[in-house]
Amino acid sequence: MISHLHRLTYLQALKYQSVKYDIVPLSPLSKYRLCTLRRKVMVLDLDETLIHSVHDGIMRPTVRPGTPPDFVLKVFIDHHPVRFSVHKRPHVDFFLNVISQWYELVIYTASLEIYGAGVTELLDNGRHILQRRFYRQARYDYVYVTLLSISNKLIGVCLLDLYSTSIKVLT
Repeated sequence: MISHLHRLTYLQALKYQSVKYDIVPLSPLSKYRLCTLRRKVMVLDLDETLIHSVHDGIMRPTVRPGTPPDFVLKVFIDHHPVRFSVHKRPHVDFFLNVISQWYELVIYTASLEIYGAGVTELLDNGRHILQRRFYRQARYDYVYVTLLSISNKLIGVCLLDLYSTSIKVLT
């Protein structure tokens, strides 16, 4: 019984340990090859894939109560002030730093541009890796921007989205 309790306590503590990633530098040959190749495109959904956000104190079950936001964004929507508390996914900064070496990153969101642009700027944090962005206004006939409008060759495009329904626009 004590062994079982000790194991549960250990697993609970392990869940909150920080993770350290070893970054292995690229060889000169790999760096050269990356520079000569056309970069592929990684399309990243913003909401619920890279971040969670709540506005004006409305809590969601995905955010533990009392968890401080990574940043707060204040915008005006329809002439009303709205305050968003934004929680980044764990290790999202490391993820973006690494994949930006290999991919041209594109952000898309079904949110309004005023919100999406603000969150993307804060997420980019001056690194200039999130330059191409598509927002709710980039819709055509109630279908969000397709991957074809981002790149004319789908063979070089990768989509990362929490919801599989996003790909239905292509079928």
